[in-house]
Amino acid sequence: MFIAELKSFKCIDRVDDFIESFSHLDVLLFDDIDQLESDECAQEVALMVLSNLYAEKASIVVSSRDHPRRLGKVNAEIIAFLCKGEMFGFEPDLETKFAVLKFKYDEIGLFVSEETIRYLAGIEDLSYRELCIYSESLASYAKLKGTAIDTVLINTLPFHRNVH
Repeated sequence: MFIAELKSFKCIDRVDDFIESFSHLDVLLFDDIDQLESDECAQEVALMVLSNLYAEKASIVVSSRDHPRRLGKVNAEIIAFLCKGEMFGFEPDLETKFAVLKFKYDEIGLFVSEETIRYLAGIEDLSYRELCIYSESLASYAKLKGTAIDTVLINTLPFHRNVH
């Protein structure tokens, strides 16, 4: 919403009003701040808003697909702001990942063995979000090729992080 609303204000040449409207909040909830990676103008505006809110001692809560330090194309000053406060990472445990993956595959009518789902859920270097994206990619590939999702396929088609 931040980026979409900013674009609306840019169209009518009122970016200063946009910054002002966000600069006196008690709490800013910024969901998916990683979406700033693709928009330098939005990053500049976000930095101004964050600076103003930080000066006002407002609470700033952000979510992201990854740790701020791994958001390669986000302004270093924004990363510094994000790293000033407390950070919490929430990753579901293995059983929760298993249950979610099983539900997703059952929902789309794709049989995947419990052994394979456990193997997939146990890939430790994938965040939960990446695991969901990867499992959907595997499902699409398996349907397209008419093949089963198994450990061979998982090891053949590794997950590739999207590099902007």
